[in-house]
Amino acid sequence: MSKKTLCVVGHPNFQHSKINSTIAKMIATKGIDLHILSDVHSNYQFDVTAEQATITAYEKIVFLFPLYWYSVPSLLKKWIEDVCQYGWAYGDTFALEGKEIVFCVTNGANRNKYDAPGKNIEAFLLPLQETMLYMKMTNLRIANIYSHEIEDRNVVEDKLARILSE
Repeated sequence: MSKKTLCVVGHPNFQHSKINSTIAKMIATKGIDLHILSDVHSNYQFDVTAEQATITAYEKIVFLFPLYWYSVPSLLKKWIEDVCQYGWAYGDTFALEGKEIVFCVTNGANRNKYDAPGKNIEAFLLPLQETMLYMKMTNLRIANIYSHEIEDRNVVEDKLARILSE
């Protein structure tokens, strides 16, 4: 039985994104719900209680975002900081404990920028990975999708299949 999955889309300007919007549509065809952060904030302010209720309803959380300066966009960073509060996501209570976490990262750079020894997507996302593991989330997987790959639907579908499989 497949796990109830939510894709948190962290692109700050999602409506104008070609790559992230294309991938989000592909993810949605797999029965995965989309939660587009650019649609649910007001001046980078979130309804924390509503956001917490949303993510606790799912067993698997996929974060879809473009890589900005070797990290997540500020909108997604702010969401994580606001929603994953002490006393709820970590500390006395671990509301996200046992939930699976997946990162689907897009970038426009050449592959050689992210595949050199010690300079790979896993290394760049280490603080984010550690944050999720600190909140006792599990089964962390990462897909790095390059802008030129979006032209080949089979390549993207294959990467999505690897990170979305049970």
